[in-house]
Amino acid sequence: MIRFKTVLMPRELYPDSIVSRKHLLVLAINRLHHWYKEVEWGRIWDSRTTYQRIKIVVQLRSIAQLGGTWWKSGLRAKIAFDNQGAVCWSSINIDQTGIILQRMLKPWIVRYAVFVTLIVLVLVAIFSLGGGWRRSAQFDRERNRQTPPAESVLGDPLQLFTTRPIGKSFDLPPKISHVQMIDLDGDGLKDVLVCDCSSNTVSWIRQQPEAEFNEIVILDNVFAPARAECVDVDRDGDLDILVAVLGQLFPSNEKIGSLVALENDGQENFSSRILLQNVARVSDVRAADLDGDNDIDLAVTHFGYNEGEMRWMENVGSWEFSSHMLQKQAGGIHGVIADINGDQLNDITLLMSQQYEEIDVFLNAGRGKFKESKVYSAGNPDFGSAGIWLFDLDRDGDLDILYCNGDAFDYSPPRPWPWHGLQWLENSGTAQFRNHRLADFGGAVCAQASDFDGDGDIDIFASSAFNDWETPLSQSLILLENSGTMQFVAHPLANTPTHIQTFDTGDINGDGRLDLVTGGMHISDPYDRLGRVLLWLGNENMPVVKTPGKVAE
Repeated sequence: MIRFKTVLMPRELYPDSIVSRKHLLVLAINRLHHWYKEVEWGRIWDSRTTYQRIKIVVQLRSIAQLGGTWWKSGLRAKIAFDNQGAVCWSSINIDQTGIILQRMLKPWIVRYAVFVTLIVLVLVAIFSLGGGWRRSAQFDRERNRQTPPAESVLGDPLQLFTTRPIGKSFDLPPKISHVQMIDLDGDGLKDVLVCDCSSNTVSWIRQQPEAEFNEIVILDNVFAPARAECVDVDRDGDLDILVAVLGQLFPSNEKIGSLVALENDGQENFSSRILLQNVARVSDVRAADLDGDNDIDLAVTHFGYNEGEMRWMENVGSWEFSSHMLQKQAGGIHGVIADINGDQLNDITLLMSQQYEEIDVFLNAGRGKFKESKVYSAGNPDFGSAGIWLFDLDRDGDLDILYCNGDAFDYSPPRPWPWHGLQWLENSGTAQFRNHRLADFGGAVCAQASDFDGDGDIDIFASSAFNDWETPLSQSLILLENSGTMQFVAHPLANTPTHIQTFDTGDINGDGRLDLVTGGMHISDPYDRLGRVLLWLGNENMPVVKTPGKVAE
């Protein structure tokens, strides 16, 4: 079976799979000589990884799909790219047009059209080799020059943790999108909440008794859960769960996203409520009072694909919510609720990917009104925005922004890029920010702040999902140790397992040492160092401190 190499995956999980013009032409031309072996349009699933790839078909339809436009006749092709030089996947109605073409055209016409199309592609490739690719390489060099040097210095590797798997075993490569360390049942022992995009479940890894963990599925048949938020929505004294649901991992403009609430009856029996459905793919949900009426409202981020949006949902009582649109743009990853400008009102800080690669703040003007302000723009459409977290990193009384940019699905196969890394945006106190490049870190996707050594300053742990795994020095987990003056030393921690998509920090066993829990998103090679949900217990090298755990957001 012929397989087109391009991987389709969402940018938020490691989010927006678009392919550069160069990759498209090379892969297409390499594959097209097999045109006679496939006659039907279809999608296939890799038996090892279960992520979607494209099957090469009769060129009349596959080339139209690759180019983002359909044929005008049986003998003419048009190759179209968007303004970033990427393929417009979503502009095609495959089923309807494919059926029409199949009925109208005879095999000899299809073969002749394939031959003509191949010639067109070769001519385009030659043009690209003559100038377009050089311009692309020039653009890459310019992006490298725009990336400021990292402020951290490289330190020695540290051995701070002993690892053990918790939860269910696995047969296929895991795809964990989110983990959170939280005492869900209020028994004084921290548990782990897990969003699993392989089994399409949300589960609770319960710690009971101490140091024993049992995984319980609390929501199933939920396709590609991106993130879960634990909060007492109905103010009845127990933790409910809100789940942002993509609907599918790979990019789509279909209205397949949803927002699900799990209502806790007080005994950790959860009943599901659909708060949103048939909407653009939902990548994030956060909960807090946004309109000053002392109940729990929601900020909901829709990544979508070419079409997305950002909304806040006003709590009108009895698990009913009224939606208010803030913007209609695709590519939102995280929409974090916090008071960013110190006026005692909760604002929303939104990370945008796609061609935007920027951070916007919706400043709360009171009574549910918001004013949008752009606080950061990368100036690089391939920057790879992956996530933001708000912490007072410099301990000056306001919230700064910790920011990872390591999305690697702008190209195929996934790989780290020189501009990947960590930044922190220093808050002046009035929602004006100064960017600091913390560290170069290929495939950086997740970060958490914690004073792991109890010395009074904030350190940072970070993970990678898309590093150069064939190189032994490429790390999946690092520590940025703060010297006390916001100068950091980057310590390698681990390169096994690979593809650490998500993690959380805390003291899960109560020994005064910092622990981690990680989740693996294994959607590309290699598959020799897999991990689903892994517990990293602080060992004798980890300092004992009074209150280990992440800094409060």
